[in-house]
Amino acid sequence: ILSSDFHLFDAHHAYQVESYRSVTGSRFIANGMYDAPNKSSSAALRAWIHPDSIDISKKPKIKIEIFDNQGQAIRTYSVKADSCINTIRWNMTMDGTRGPSRRPAKKDDDLPSGMDVAPGKYKIVAHFKGMKDSTIIEILEDPRYPFDAQAFAKKKAHMDKFEKKVDLANQAFTQLQEAKKSIKSINGQSYQFVDSTATQIKDMGKDMNKQIAELEKLFMQEENLKGIQRTSENIRGYMWRTYSYLEDSNWSEGASQMAQFSEAKFDEALEEAVDEINAFFDTDWSTYEKVVTDSPKEMFKERKQLEIK
Repeated sequence: ILSSDFHLFDAHHAYQVESYRSVTGSRFIANGMYDAPNKSSSAALRAWIHPDSIDISKKPKIKIEIFDNQGQAIRTYSVKADSCINTIRWNMTMDGTRGPSRRPAKKDDDLPSGMDVAPGKYKIVAHFKGMKDSTIIEILEDPRYPFDAQAFAKKKAHMDKFEKKVDLANQAFTQLQEAKKSIKSINGQSYQFVDSTATQIKDMGKDMNKQIAELEKLFMQEENLKGIQRTSENIRGYMWRTYSYLEDSNWSEGASQMAQFSEAKFDEALEEAVDEINAFFDTDWSTYEKVVTDSPKEMFKERKQLEIK
């Protein structure tokens, strides 16, 4: 193993812990008492990378793929790589879905964590610089709470439907962000238009940005607010509240009443946002696009012949 460039060690089993409680004794100890960290609740993996096979300055990563017993990839993510022994954590969740965010996702960003996986055996494949190795890990149920396969299937089906709506919310908000980028790009090329047209396009761009800002408020609070200001009466607020209530539901009975109520609020807000965004792009934005596209452009300024007098 020590002579190999890359090796993934056999994985030890892990428990899917269903609930936690605070430890007995002091909670807020400041500096008055020795405190040791709790053992991680995530599954631990160990990988070996030969020191001659890695250049830390290039910030290399290990890509992890996790497959269920049907061969379906359920989770893909990357971790920073280091020489010698690498400890890799898996929080025993599936891939989740991106929600609306002002921070655009990069091409190589991992998906967020989704719902917990069911107890069972999973294949883990680790990739590093064209090399790969694999192992099997067994996830065991919490011995205090017998696993209910029917309840898990019911929760999974419901979460799949809900996350499709979360993805739609992300697509809608992303369209607004891309429109803002387009306005900025067009304003940066205003020198190509004749002066009167350039002024018109900039004025229209300001109006577009104002309308986009109002549409963004349907999803989250506006940018650059001063002081501490909080509100959850928007799509993101309803989204996170619904996630929380769905996670706490007793799935042998189904989604709780609070989960259903919160999801209904999310659905209502999302439907309103989608209708307003579609109307915006079909009317005012379409007019703005047409003006920009049809306006005559001066790619080159007229040049006068130089002469010495």
